[in-house]
Amino acid sequence: MHKAGIFDFWHKNRKLGMKILLVDDHAILSDGVRSLLEREGYEVAFQADSAERALDFLKKNEVDLIITDFNMPGM
Repeated sequence: MHKAGIFDFWHKNRKLGMKILLVDDHAILSDGVRSLLEREGYEVAFQADSAERALDFLKKNEVDLIITDFNMPGM
């Protein structure tokens, strides 16, 4: 029996080389999400701990997906 994982949909439909931006002010949560993504073969392009740092990164870089905490200072 196949056990469905949280990333099965993305795995089937992902674009090779997808760059992901993580934005969260809680380091433990952000590190955990990064670990899960990288274990599944995704590239975390940048991990920002504030909205300002994320916006600075986006001014100079393109990403395919942003995973963010929307309830944090500056959002």
